[in-house]
Amino acid sequence: MVPRKGYDLAIAALRELPDTELVVVGGADDKGRPHAEARRLRGCAQRVGVGDRVHLRGSVEHTAMPELIRSADVVACTPWYEPFGIMPLEAMGCARPVVATAVGGMLDTVVDDATGALVPPNSPEVLAAAIRPLLDNPRLAATRGTAGRRRAENTYSWERVATRTLTAYRKVSARRVDRAAMSA
Repeated sequence: MVPRKGYDLAIAALRELPDTELVVVGGADDKGRPHAEARRLRGCAQRVGVGDRVHLRGSVEHTAMPELIRSADVVACTPWYEPFGIMPLEAMGCARPVVATAVGGMLDTVVDDATGALVPPNSPEVLAAAIRPLLDNPRLAATRGTAGRRRAENTYSWERVATRTLTAYRKVSARRVDRAAMSA
């Protein structure tokens, strides 16, 4: 749990989503004590008046995550910097719609208006506006969740990733062989 993950953005968005609760996983050490970031987020939630609707769950076993993700109506991934974007893939694998900031790995994993929505970083009002239709329209949320699951299975399965990685290595290797032959 670090500031760049943008949980404070999701907390601020709750002001525009009065009937919504936010569950944040992580932020506790192995003895259950909250990290400094969890304490900061608790203060942020109190300052914007949504402290009663923000639930910091602390550490959760990896095996318990699918059930927790499936319990969400929408998964918000709100970092202002994120190289990989694993959380949206996990949510999509659980058939949950994702609203994510349009940064880093999120640009590859989330398809705007198909598996969820991409929003600019650091804009709680835009985040709330993207979440609201998914909360108000369960059919839309289910459609986006189903599309996300298909995308996760078809594009990011271990078999597919391994095949793409092998193809990339073969291309690089072939270029090296071609360069070596030209310089000989």
